[in-house]
Formats: sequence, structure tokens, C-alpha cells
Amino acid sequence: MLAFFRKIRQQLLQENKFTRYLAYAFGEILLVVIGILIALQVNTWNEDRKANNAIIEYTHALLVELEKDSTLLTQELLEINQRLEKVLEYFERLSHPNSNLDTLFKIMRLEADPSFVRPSALNSNTYLTLSSTGEIGFFDSKMGEMIQNYYQQGSRTYNGALEQSRFYQTIFAEYHFNIPKPHEYKDSPVLSQLEGIMDKEKALLIFNGMLSIKRFNLTYFRNYHEELLKLNQELSEGLKESIQ
Repeated sequence: MLAFFRKIRQQLLQENKFTRYLAYAFGEILLVVIGILIALQVNTWNEDRKANNAIIEYTHALLVELEKDSTLLTQELLEINQRLEKVLEYFERLSHPNSNLDTLFKIMRLEADPSFVRPSALNSNTYLTLSSTGEIGFFDSKMGEMIQNYYQQGSRTYNGALEQSRFYQTIFAEYHFNIPKPHEYKDSPVLSQLEGIMDKEKALLIFNGMLSIKRFNLTYFRNYHEELLKLNQELSEGLKESIQ
């Protein structure tokens, strides 16, 4: 093809048809430019097609993980609310005018569950892939911001929840080593003997402090789950709309 065009140019020069040569040369350059533009456009179409396919795949993967998050957060929120309701009930009884240290001791010895809950991390494999590859930029700015906000908020609050749990574990350890547990001894006289040598005032102070921290933690965890469930729903709805 190039040899053919070259032959025509040489023939025009030999025939001293310079004006026609310039016109032909210009036309040839124009054809080359048009060819380059078409190639660039085709490449752009291919890149856009790949990006759109990637968006669809990532969207479906995100929706699967968001559904898992929603199920997990809902289950944990139910347990947290049940535990918080019980702790608030203790404080309501302790705030009654007729309550005393015996009331607190009864709660500590027979009723309270000192165990703690720790929220689970979000399912973030797809988000981590999007962030590490930079392909989160495939999404429009609003959707990309919603995705980042959900996972970044989840990471911040989860790390905060871990900090709160560690602090509670410290108090729990002190409780565990200073206060005998009735369920561990059943009808054995060892329990009453241990309680006889137990520093009751210290035990009650430890338990009261643990209850206060537990109330704070459970309230924090409840708010964490409610906020994330709201963000989860908004993000899920936005992603579903984007592929309809």
C-alpha cells in the first residue's frame, strides 16, 4: 500500500504537477490522521467496555459482601440490644431508693453475665481490591465516595470497638481472678468458703465498674451497628440502581 502511494507521488513530481502533488500529499496526511483517530476511538471504546464490565463484576461482588454484612450486623445488633437491655435493667434496680450493696451483690453473684461481645469486621475483600488496584475510579465520583465512606467508617468504628473491648477485658480479668463464680462450684461448700475470705467491698467496686464499662461499650456497639446498617442499605440501593 505504501509503495503504491509512493509511486503516485513520484509520478506527479516527474510530470511537474506540483499543485496536484501538494493536494495529494495533504490528502494522504489527512487519511493517516483519520486512521490514527479511528484507532484511538476504537481503543477508547474497548477501554470503556472493559471498565463497564469491571464495574458490573465489582458491583455484584460488593452486593454479595454487603448482604453478608447486613445479616451479620443485624444478628449482632439483636444480641447487643438484649445484653444492653439487661445491663440497663440492673442499673434501674440499683438506682431504686430501696437498693443497697446487697442488691449489687445479688446481681453480681447470681444474675450478671460478665462475658463481652466484640463486633465483627466487615467483609471487605472487594473493596480492598478496588483500593489496591485503583479501579475504584471506574465508578462515578458519588458512588466511589459512598463505597469509601462505608468501608472507612466501618474500619474506624471497628478499631474503636476493639479498643473498648480490650479495656473491658482488663477489668474482666480482675473480676475473674477476684470473684468466685457460683456456676463453677454448684452445691459445693467451697463457694461459701471462698466468699467468706473474698474482699467483698473490692469485689463490688470491681463489678460495679465493669457494669458501667459494659453499658458504655454496648451502647457504643449498638450505635456502631445501627449506623453501619444505614450506610449498608444506602450503598446497596445505590449499587442496585446503577446496574438496572
